[in-house]
Amino acid sequence: MDDKNATTVVFFDMTRAFDLVSHNRLLEKLEKYGHSIRNCRQRTTCRTCNYKHHTLLHNENLITKTAIADSPDSDKESCSSEPVQITSMKVFSPEKQVLLATAQRLLQMEKRFIRKPEFQRKYTDFIDEYQNLDHMEDVSSQEKITHKPYYLPHHAVVNESSLTTKLRVVFDGSAKPEHGTALNDELLIGPALQQDLRDLILRWRTHKICLIADIKQMYRQILISNNDVDYQRILWRRFPLEDVTEKRLLTVTYGTSCAPFLAIRTLKQLALDEKSVYPDCFDIINNDFYMDDLLTGANDEETAVYLLSRITEVLAKGQFLMHKWASNSSMILAQIPDKDKVANECIDITIENTIEALGIKWNSRLDVFDVTDTVKPFTKCCLISLESLTP
Repeated sequence: MDDKNATTVVFFDMTRAFDLVSHNRLLEKLEKYGHSIRNCRQRTTCRTCNYKHHTLLHNENLITKTAIADSPDSDKESCSSEPVQITSMKVFSPEKQVLLATAQRLLQMEKRFIRKPEFQRKYTDFIDEYQNLDHMEDVSSQEKITHKPYYLPHHAVVNESSLTTKLRVVFDGSAKPEHGTALNDELLIGPALQQDLRDLILRWRTHKICLIADIKQMYRQILISNNDVDYQRILWRRFPLEDVTEKRLLTVTYGTSCAPFLAIRTLKQLALDEKSVYPDCFDIINNDFYMDDLLTGANDEETAVYLLSRITEVLAKGQFLMHKWASNSSMILAQIPDKDKVANECIDITIENTIEALGIKWNSRLDVFDVTDTVKPFTKCCLISLESLTP
């Protein structure tokens, strides 16, 4: 292999990319302290040439040739007088920096897998489900070099209070390499389409019969253009001893800055496309959704049952499946399959972190709001703080 081409070929070999993570840390130490065999703290020798340097730094294994003195009088005890040629992270192209940073994040996650086998099982199950539902696919070896991709690191978000998915893998579109830009920095987020949640809740409570539901895996029902899917590649392997594989996400991805706009815009387009067949659902879809959560209702049970059926039908046209239904009417709940109903009587009427901000829960059986008291107890520290503000 010609040395001038070594960097490109080696970097896009996934097994070598993981070696580069360790390799770069070694290079940082060499740049900081200089490289002299006499001062080298490495206790082992290179497995390739038996010299006293790390195997990852051997010239045939990675990146550039390192000139080592090989003259008879040097007795191979020191480096040559020529400076050691070191390739550091800052000379890599932005695409390669992203790949290296993504590989490092996966290695960090694998360390957590070793400490928590149950966590690893749930994480792996999530990734397997993602691919089994055709929301993700493998990247062929031919495509790896014919496209200019972007790689998304991923991590887990655990929510024990969730009624369905306790663990969710989030793909980090905001991850920024040391000398590059994040994917979210290059994306347009689009205008804000969701309405004020407080207005929605007040309007929802004017109905005598209330209905609540949400769209199952809303983002993942929306496909991304084939021209853009390579900006959503990830690295993955089930176990550390396996080869690393490249995969691409095919749907709108949670963690990218444009995802909320794409999801809501798609929902509104579905309402427009089906308006001639479902005119009664047009205003509901446009006005009674907050992201994937539906808060609507009617003035009588008969109308509410009719709306429930119609909303389910029209959203199914776009492959949006409604679940987690709840109502303050026992008659309506009796007509909903158990698998599509919320098991708890007390339901959060908020989205994501808004739960902490508003602290509102709706008890569907009693049809009342439960307000969580978030006021801190008044202590001596509070009194001292107040006194310090007094002029």
